[in-house]
Amino acid sequence: MEAPSVADVTTHLRQVKYPADKDALLRCAREVRAPEKVQRVVDRLGDRIYGGVAEVSEAVERVLAEWRHLSDEDLVEEASEESFPASDPPAFASSRHIGKPPGEK
Repeated sequence: MEAPSVADVTTHLRQVKYPADKDALLRCAREVRAPEKVQRVVDRLGDRIYGGVAEVSEAVERVLAEWRHLSDEDLVEEASEESFPASDPPAFASSRHIGKPPGEK
């Protein structure tokens, strides 16, 4: 997944009322349906209060610098772990039971 630019991220956060914390930034990104890559950058921001766009831009720059050092394999593995934690039960029925009458296993 290609990293977004600082402008991509801040454009999707233009409705934020400052000062704002990371949760408010992430909530805004979700409300405006920002692309997943933008939401992932916002989610990686530090837990603090941001006084304005300049502070968010600096924090986004740091996140993007880290992102550039991750390989595509690292990003895929991270996304898989976040999206499908090992503790989640399967959301589907076993194929062994498909086509059998209820109660018959």
